[in-house]
Amino acid sequence: MSQPKMTVLVVDDEPIKRVTLQIELGEAGYEVVDAADAQIALRLMEGRTFDVVLTDLRMPGIDGIAFLDEIKRRSPGTYVILMTAYGTVDTAVEAIKRGAYDYVTKPFVTATLLEKLDRIASYRLSERARDAAATGLGRLVGTSHGMRQLFDQARAAAADAEPVLIFGEAGTGKTSLAETIHQLSGRRSAPLVRVNCETVTDRTSAAELFGPEVNTPDRRSTLLEQAAEGSLLLENVDRLSPVMQARFVQALESLPTDAAPACGKPNPRLISTTKAALLDAVRRGGFREDLFYRLSARTLSVPSLRDRRDDIPVLVRAFLARHAALAPAADARTLAVSAHALDLLMAYHWPGNVAELEHAVEQALTRCDGQEIRPEHLPASLCATDPGQMAVSVPEVGLGLNQTVSDVERMLIEAALRHSSGNQARAAQILRIPRTTLRDKMTKYGLVGDAPSCAP
Repeated sequence: MSQPKMTVLVVDDEPIKRVTLQIELGEAGYEVVDAADAQIALRLMEGRTFDVVLTDLRMPGIDGIAFLDEIKRRSPGTYVILMTAYGTVDTAVEAIKRGAYDYVTKPFVTATLLEKLDRIASYRLSERARDAAATGLGRLVGTSHGMRQLFDQARAAAADAEPVLIFGEAGTGKTSLAETIHQLSGRRSAPLVRVNCETVTDRTSAAELFGPEVNTPDRRSTLLEQAAEGSLLLENVDRLSPVMQARFVQALESLPTDAAPACGKPNPRLISTTKAALLDAVRRGGFREDLFYRLSARTLSVPSLRDRRDDIPVLVRAFLARHAALAPAADARTLAVSAHALDLLMAYHWPGNVAELEHAVEQALTRCDGQEIRPEHLPASLCATDPGQMAVSVPEVGLGLNQTVSDVERMLIEAALRHSSGNQARAAQILRIPRTTLRDKMTKYGLVGDAPSCAP
């Protein structure tokens, strides 16, 4: 017997509806457990964890909203889908803001529900696959093709002593990659000496790096000497002035080579990082060609976060785990990220890359006093547009008290698409709903392939 796609807890006070869903979802490959009300469901949840809870919004005793809050308190990683009648759609929308994944409006066909469940099952499957795979190298985290390729290149670089030049935008993790290469190399027992070339000045730093022009008895060791048989990390090497570039060339020419053994001289392995494309700088005359070739026997490029968005869930879980490991026992929590918060993280452009993402997670942790990070816990830059403040053009006639929820919902979607110039990910972020939900509603209202123009 094949393993079920997911376990679903159906909570509804209508016996016929529970039986129907149990049969139809079971035929679709889901394991289904049912309960007549929230009290029974909570007792069932004490003994096991469910992937999805499908619950009616209006039930005797504990209502759907209170039930949702309790589910999220007990099991933040459980997805909640609400079944709601036509007149309670506004309550369902509020529930989504409080952590529900989505809702279906009664009466609904099971195929509509299965589309939502299949999306969750697909996400769960990919999540388990990512977790089962090796997620990183040293402090670097990622399972995307680009990062796996980079990890292979880093291991190869660690196996020899050739100079390495690491290129990448600010915040991508260039220094972490350099530290990893050193720790994986045969030089790991010797020091890694760091020099930030942005702070190197022509007058004050030459002696510290290369030694004084005239030796004195009390002369201190240079950074080159401190690196000795270890590694010398030149951070932001593109920021070296022409004078200091010339001094580096002079110093590197005096270092030992295979043809000229050490003879007591320092022999550090050179690792450099740069935010600028150094070869372009060489062509423009802004960086010495001879220094470039001395530093770039191996060149590694760290991808930006926007070029590896699939790594964002893995990175977020890694940052949450790192926080849990550092937190005092009294503050330790099992934390999860809601689907809507994750959608915002996936849609953002991340100009500060992984460093900005880690800061965003840390900021969310300081605001979250429960067990689930939600959109309101994230930095304001990720939620810059509030749908409540979004301008919607409303005709003067035809929208009285009898205006339907569907008409208003369509108007909001059209306004969000106009505001985002048709970008569905951004529109979903504005509306604070999952992108999959937005696509469903665009199909429902015939907006697919005909996104509203951004023109007024």
